[in-house]
Amino acid sequence: MRTVNLVLALLVVVLLAGRSLHSAALLNWGFVGLLRAGVETASAAPVAVDSLEKAVAVGRSSGLWGLGLLARWQGDGAKSRALWEKELALTPRSIPFLRTFYPLDEALARQSYRRYPHFPLTIFWLGEALAGKDVAGAIALYEEAMAQDDFDGVRWVELGWLYRRNQQFDQAMHAYDLGCRMRDRGGNGCWQAGLLSQELGQNAEAIRYYRLTLRQIPNYGPALERLAGLGE
Repeated sequence: MRTVNLVLALLVVVLLAGRSLHSAALLNWGFVGLLRAGVETASAAPVAVDSLEKAVAVGRSSGLWGLGLLARWQGDGAKSRALWEKELALTPRSIPFLRTFYPLDEALARQSYRRYPHFPLTIFWLGEALAGKDVAGAIALYEEAMAQDDFDGVRWVELGWLYRRNQQFDQAMHAYDLGCRMRDRGGNGCWQAGLLSQELGQNAEAIRYYRLTLRQIPNYGPALERLAGLGE
């Protein structure tokens, strides 16, 4: 009876997952081989390739990521990119990793954006890739992503930097203030708001933001120096 129950339980798992245990085993064994190839010895690479290719053949697109990673380890950048682009066409799951490997790759970011326009990370990725040459375009993308959901203060500070570069000082101050109030990691929102306020001649506001900076980053030297320069 216990054996029957175990078999039934496994069948439920397979049905809920929508995948066979065989394909899952192939994928797992492929990634084990991949890790061995990357860490221990290249002799494990054929095992990884065989298992990952079989996993892809039975519908496990994650195998493409493993094959691409192995190709990258072996120095074949073109092959790894082609495999990852193939996986990207099937699922957005690899986007965080692709963004890490190709942070400023506009072509790949655009491809991701075209396929998954409602996936916020793809919008930010394209915005980051454009920021160095098309600030207005990057701002539009950031605004599009921010409108979809509430994000942490770090994103607001990034948008503030873009506004500031585009001479949109009121919008930059608003974005920095949001970052400050959300206590973005590092307290950059308060600090940047203080710098911009002082640059615009709004010294009382600058003092307020520098003090807020010190609440988040106690004894922060540059803030103390700015306050001293303002007679505080």
